[in-house]
Amino acid sequence: MTVQSRACAVEKSQPKASNAPPTFNFRQGWSMSGGLNSCHSEITVNGELPDAVGTEKKGLTWIADGCAIIIGRRLIRQPVKMQATFPTGEPTLGLHIPVAGRLVASLAGAGSVAENERSYGLNWVNGSIADVEFDHATPGIYQTLLFICSGSYLRRILDGTRRPRLIDSFLCEKAQSTLTTVNATAMIRGIPQLVNSNPYDGDLSRLYLQGQVFNLMAGVMSDLEDGGSRDQSHSDKANAKIRAVCDMLRSNLERLPPIEVLATSVGLSPRELGRTFRVSTGRTLLGWVAERRLEEAARLLVDGALPIKVVSHRAGYAHVASFTSAFTRQFGTPPSEYRRMRISRHFVPGWMTGQE
Repeated sequence: MTVQSRACAVEKSQPKASNAPPTFNFRQGWSMSGGLNSCHSEITVNGELPDAVGTEKKGLTWIADGCAIIIGRRLIRQPVKMQATFPTGEPTLGLHIPVAGRLVASLAGAGSVAENERSYGLNWVNGSIADVEFDHATPGIYQTLLFICSGSYLRRILDGTRRPRLIDSFLCEKAQSTLTTVNATAMIRGIPQLVNSNPYDGDLSRLYLQGQVFNLMAGVMSDLEDGGSRDQSHSDKANAKIRAVCDMLRSNLERLPPIEVLATSVGLSPRELGRTFRVSTGRTLLGWVAERRLEEAARLLVDGALPIKVVSHRAGYAHVASFTSAFTRQFGTPPSEYRRMRISRHFVPGWMTGQE
C-alpha cells in the first residue's frame, strides 16, 4: 500500500440539517508549466478550460445527504494541472477511480500518488475542506468517477460490519489526512460503467445508484482485506525499470529498439516487460510509443515549417488519412486545425517549445 499522510487537526463540525436538495459549490482552477493559469472562479458542476488546452464535462449526482458521485470526462490537448477546493463540512472519504488516462493526484496535507485504469485513489480528509490537484501530464482522454462520502454517512452504512484496519483508522477521532492507491479489481473497474448506464429516472435512479454505492464500498473493503493495496517497494522497482525503458524509447522514436533488447536492458523477459509496462503506464508499449510520436508531430505542427504530409511520415504513418484519424482521436481536432488554433492563440507552453 502507498500511504502518505500528515497529522491534521480534528474538525468536529457537522453538516447542517436541511430539507432542501444539497448543493455542492466548489472552487476550481488550472495551471500550466509556462505560467498560464486561471483565476479561481465559483462553479457548481461545470468548469471551463481554454479550447487550446482542453475541454471538460462533469455530472454531479447526490445519492444521499453526505454522499455524492461526480463523473468527469476531460479531453486534454496540452499538459495541465487541475485544482479544486471542496467544502466538505466534516471529515470525508474520497474514492477517485480512473476509467481512462493516467494522472497524478495530490491532496493537501497528504502528498501525491499515481493513478491509472488499474488502480484507484482512496483518501481521507480530516477537516472541513479538501484541496486536491490532478496533474494531466499527457494529452489525451481522461475519464474518472469521484465518490465522496462524509464520515457520518460512512459510519451509518458500515455500522455493525467488520471493517478493514485502514477504514477503522479513518473513523477514529485522531485520524490523519491520508492518500493511498489500491489495486483495482474487476468489481471496482465495473462500477463506473454501471453508474454511467443507469437506466432509471427519479426515485428509482437514486435507489439504483445507492445500490452501486454499497457495491463500491463492499469492493473497497474486500480489496483492503484481501491485500489489494499496492506493495510499494515492488511497485517502485518496477516503475524505475519502466522509466528507463521509456527514456530509451523517447530517444529512438523513429527507429525503435527490438523488444528483446529493451527487456534485457532492464532484466525482464519480453512478456514480463509488456505486462509491467501496461500496469505502470496504463498503455501497451506500442500504444505509448504512438502517443509520444503524435506529441512530437504536434510540436512539429506548431513549428509550422513542415507540410502535414511530412509530419505524418515522421510520426510513422504511411498515409495522411491514417495520421489525421489518430491525431484527431488524441487531440480532439485535425492536424490542420490544431496548427491554426495553436499558432493563432499562442498557447505554446514549455513542453512544446523545449523551454522550461
